[in-house]
Amino acid sequence: MYIREFPGCCTAVIIASLGPANASYTPNAETLTKEELDKVVMDSKFEGNAVITAMTNSEQKEVNKILKGYGFLSSGWLSKEHHPETKVKLWWYPLKQ
Repeated sequence: MYIREFPGCCTAVIIASLGPANASYTPNAETLTKEELDKVVMDSKFEGNAVITAMTNSEQKEVNKILKGYGFLSSGWLSKEHHPETKVKLWWYPLKQ
């Protein structure tokens, strides 16, 4: 997993490389854990961020389950041209409401 600033926004971050998937740029990535997510949320709140975002695909079943269980909101499944055998989903977690 790695964390990047959201381009053009100083109060949002992107978490990426969340777990194994054939269509991923990092197919051997370790699956995101709740403990890692706890740390990302805690650090992001401390840094004054407003939102955490992530993208997953339909093969990342465990990661999708973790994000949903944590309370991340998501889009529906979206079809795409690259790797059409999978669909993608946008996730976001508002840190301040």
